[in-house]
Amino acid sequence: MFFIVCALSAEAKPLISALSLRRDNHFCPYDTFFAEDSSSVLVISGMGTVAAASATTYLLTRFGFHPGKDILINFGSCAGKAPGIHLVNKIHDEVTGRDFYPDMLYDLSSCGLPLSSEKALVTVSKV
Repeated sequence: MFFIVCALSAEAKPLISALSLRRDNHFCPYDTFFAEDSSSVLVISGMGTVAAASATTYLLTRFGFHPGKDILINFGSCAGKAPGIHLVNKIHDEVTGRDFYPDMLYDLSSCGLPLSSEKALVTVSKV
């Protein structure tokens, strides 16, 4: 299953359309959308690290994440200037000064994603 987290509705809209996702009308603390065949689920988190962490926790807890089988994607513009789909290989947290290097466990080219390049990402508390 693809677990997708988007901060903003505008970022999620093309994915909701392309993947034919339907709104979950049950009580949810976040706007949640899912594929009829259970291949994908998307949550709109709101902006910021706390909102993203909370929504991701909700998503993985509610739907049950299976490492090695499922894929978690944080999808959005990230206030980026370079167009395209980029695989993030380094995350720098501006608040703490720490760097994180996500495990590159999946060959996403096999998913049909038109990846432009690998890039570093810098997180900040305010834009």
